[in-house]
Amino acid sequence: MSTFKEFRKSAQTTKMHLESQRKPHDEMIAAIKKGYQGDLLQRKLAEENAEWSGKVKTAKDRLTDQLNETAEAMLASLKRGASTPPTPGQLALLQAFSLRSNFAQRELEDVAAQLSENYVALKTLKDIAASKGFYIYFSVDYDQAIEDIGEAVNYGKKMLEKLGTAPNDLDYYGLEFFGDYEASSWNGRTQNIDGSEYAKTIPPKVERREITEDEQEILESLFEKQGMGYADQINAVRKAAQTPELKRLIELSKYAVHLEKAENEQ
Repeated sequence: MSTFKEFRKSAQTTKMHLESQRKPHDEMIAAIKKGYQGDLLQRKLAEENAEWSGKVKTAKDRLTDQLNETAEAMLASLKRGASTPPTPGQLALLQAFSLRSNFAQRELEDVAAQLSENYVALKTLKDIAASKGFYIYFSVDYDQAIEDIGEAVNYGKKMLEKLGTAPNDLDYYGLEFFGDYEASSWNGRTQNIDGSEYAKTIPPKVERREITEDEQEILESLFEKQGMGYADQINAVRKAAQTPELKRLIELSKYAVHLEKAENEQ
């Protein structure tokens, strides 16, 4: 068993099997109540209920083991992916890209797609892209994935506590999990971390970082002072660009053309 989807299917099958045994159990309870009295009645009821509880516990323990094994396999896969170093070819591509003063979004998308099989390489590219004003979003985030696996296990164990509950007594979440439903509460916790998503990311999404209104106001306060002419703006941009943080903002703004001219004049 390698996915949370498979675990839920196993839990549903187990729940159906237990429910098929509930009617004989209830009939036995009714027969005991009808045929016995006093201490003997209580002893017979205790024996029958203990047998039923034992069946539920055995099923719950088996499913708990399956849930834990599924999570452990996912964590192992995640750790392998996060610790696999880039290939020499990927390293060469990253180094070449890091030396570029700028690049187009389409170029970044193409490179990200080439590196999407290697988590370490893609994370490195994400840092390079951020320095040039781009965001890269991809399906697996190491820290978030570990947290999501833990949350899925905790939720699964809460559902297993309802394993012996009669269908009519199940709450909404129990009915959703054990029933033949979409189970959004469960799927929402597991769909992004299930199966081979750790070993192979979906195509990364690249977006250009947009300058905020507050950042725009900061730049305008530097380059739009009263009486400042074009040459003054070029000089102000050249001076501000000596600070890496301001330089990145300038590159994202309408003053990027001033920065290009200032650099060409050097």
